[in-house]
Amino acid sequence: MRLVSCYITAFAGITNREYSFREGITEILDRNGTGKSTLAAFLKVMLYGLEGVTKKTLRENELRLYCPFGGGRFGGSLTFLEGEREYRIERYFEGKNEELRVIDTLSGNVTDRFGQSPGEAILGTDAEAFLRTVYLSSRRTPARGDSTVGITAKLNDLAGEVFDLCDYEAAVERLMTARKEIKLYRGVGGRLAEAEERRRELLLRQREADGAATLAERECAVAAEAEAEAERLLSLHREADTAWRAATKRAEEERARADRTATLARAIADGEREERTLLAHFPAGVPGEDELDLLAEVLAKRTALSASLADAAERERPLPEADEIAKARSALLRKEELKTKLDTFEDAPVKNDAQSRRFPILLALAALLAFCGIGLFFVSIALGIALTAVGAGLLPFAFFLRQREKNAMRAQEEALREKSDERAALLTEYESAAAWLDRFLSAWQAGKSDAGATLDLLSEELTARRLRAEQAEKTRATRCELDATLTDALSRFAGLSAEPTTALRELRAAIGRLSVLGSTLDERRREMAALTGAVAGQTTDTAPDPDLLAESCRTLSERITAERERAAAAKEKGEAYRRRAAEQEDILDEIDAVTQEIAALEERVRILDTTCELLKAAKEELEERHLVGVREAFCGYLEGLSAAPLSEATVDRDLGVFYLLRGESHSGEYLSSGWQAVADICLRLALCDRLYPGAPPPMILDDPFAMLDEENLSAAKELLLRLGEKRQIVYLTCHPSRGLR
Repeated sequence: MRLVSCYITAFAGITNREYSFREGITEILDRNGTGKSTLAAFLKVMLYGLEGVTKKTLRENELRLYCPFGGGRFGGSLTFLEGEREYRIERYFEGKNEELRVIDTLSGNVTDRFGQSPGEAILGTDAEAFLRTVYLSSRRTPARGDSTVGITAKLNDLAGEVFDLCDYEAAVERLMTARKEIKLYRGVGGRLAEAEERRRELLLRQREADGAATLAERECAVAAEAEAEAERLLSLHREADTAWRAATKRAEEERARADRTATLARAIADGEREERTLLAHFPAGVPGEDELDLLAEVLAKRTALSASLADAAERERPLPEADEIAKARSALLRKEELKTKLDTFEDAPVKNDAQSRRFPILLALAALLAFCGIGLFFVSIALGIALTAVGAGLLPFAFFLRQREKNAMRAQEEALREKSDERAALLTEYESAAAWLDRFLSAWQAGKSDAGATLDLLSEELTARRLRAEQAEKTRATRCELDATLTDALSRFAGLSAEPTTALRELRAAIGRLSVLGSTLDERRREMAALTGAVAGQTTDTAPDPDLLAESCRTLSERITAERERAAAAKEKGEAYRRRAAEQEDILDEIDAVTQEIAALEERVRILDTTCELLKAAKEELEERHLVGVREAFCGYLEGLSAAPLSEATVDRDLGVFYLLRGESHSGEYLSSGWQAVADICLRLALCDRLYPGAPPPMILDDPFAMLDEENLSAAKELLLRLGEKRQIVYLTCHPSRGLR
């Protein structure tokens, strides 16, 4: 593979910029901040895409790191030669969406020869191996100590060995998982520990089963003793329960008799109190039935008179007073008088049109005479003067007549206005009187066709009402006499209502209640006497206390339950002991089976541990064979750089650098920054030689010699110039001292 050119549409701070690459070394020397590191990152992204798009930090998330400040779509294209054909990679990003296509520049068609990862298809290594070999950037970690599966597989020149190594890791993981299931490396757990715990439990059960028969007989004796005690206590409980039931029944009967006696005493006391309250209404004695009938007859007459008065009052319709009727008659007379006056008014005088036409006629005549006089001056001067004088004399006369006509018309209009105002006042008064009269008649439901007749009818009805009022007064006097009679008759009773009808009803209710109450009290007194006599005739034997008997029954029940539970527990234990004794042979068989299982599990653990150790040794041997060429190339590059302190340095299986100092081996991390940079460059070159022996890919070096001193820098530049004769190198630096020319 050889890089030809690239075009950056937008990437970090670079926009619309094109770069071309030579076959050997393409050196870009420019100041800081011009986009050299960005160009190196762009070449890597075109081949392998963005990294860490889900990371949170800016340095790890290249999507955020290289997106332009304005946002939007960013990316570009990379043109390269693969064999004899030229291709162009176009890769663009917008948010988390990626657009990738590879175009054959000769045909202009999109090709799928390189798949979704052109870098892996072209170079044969993944992104991690690329970043740790041919790509060196100030933002990347050194190659030392970064052995990956991809680098190991490439070192062995086996395309499929990466899957073999993955299978190795999976096999080791499965072996370790299987061992952990049997026995943990640390702590207690696994199937082996469970089997040992099971064997301990079986041994304990076997020892317990030895004495199970004796314990079973002992528990059976305890159960029999408990059942006998329970039967004895049950007999005592039956006797106590019978006595408790009899005592409870007798106590309930006595309690019921006492409750009934107390209830009767309260009922008799309440009845006597109610009887006294009812008798308080009759201080002069309870009235007879004939007296109540007489009072009812008087009350009926009073009620009839009251009903007739109420009926007459309901039939009376509303009528006006006498003064209101007189006022209505005055309004009617005034209305007729005003109508007569309104009828006497004449119509407005007619305007004299003849007088109104005099003024224009006289003006026309004067003008005609003056015109004729002026015309006759040429015939007869005297006649002309005479006619002109007559015409001139008619003008004042015409104006005089005009003024007199105006004065007459003004006087006529003034008289007409006065008559109109007087007529309007009379009309207003007439309408007011008519409206009041109409309201009066409609208010008393009188007809409007003949107001005089209506008023006469209202006067007659008013006179008749006076006569009916006198008759009603006589009826009221009679009702008052009946009220006095009722009041006198009811005054002999106390605590009654003031209304006669209600008082009579209360009297009848009180008399009826007294009759019922008397018979009820007699019956209750007889029942009370019977209960008192029965209590006096009973014996005075002392009965047992039901509460004490109930407590005794509860105690016996608890003891019976306890004895039965003790017997059941003893039987259960006896059965358990017998079952244990019967299971002794089975337990011994289980102990033998568990012992054999433990031996098998221990043998399997030993086999698994041995297998893991053999796989580890085989892997170390394979990796050691892979790294022989890397170590030789690494030492060769160190000698070319004249790195005297690193003359005895080497590389371990993890691509870590170690060196000898005073006979002791030390890690490369103890070296200074400059010597670490030298070791990193040599290691990268050695890996490139071993990974790509036939056609080395382009190397992208972003200021790799920044940490070297003058002596090592000169040797490194000479080495780089020699390498440029065999491979393509993109060299980026910011200082002229590190330039190659």
